[in-house]
Amino acid sequence: MDHKALFDIHRKAMAQAIHKAMACEPSIDWLLENQDKITHKYYQMGLDGKI
Repeated sequence: MDHKALFDIHRKAMAQAIHKAMACEPSIDWLLENQDKITHKYYQMGLDGKI
């Protein structure tokens, strides 16, 4: 396992999440309208038996 690559991926994801949160993206209205349509990629892969 490449710990530096894992750290870099998590750092980038966290930076994107913070940036979106500070810009109020996506909006709460959009989230509420689409909450039943949104699934986490890896959660769905687990449900599908791919991991």
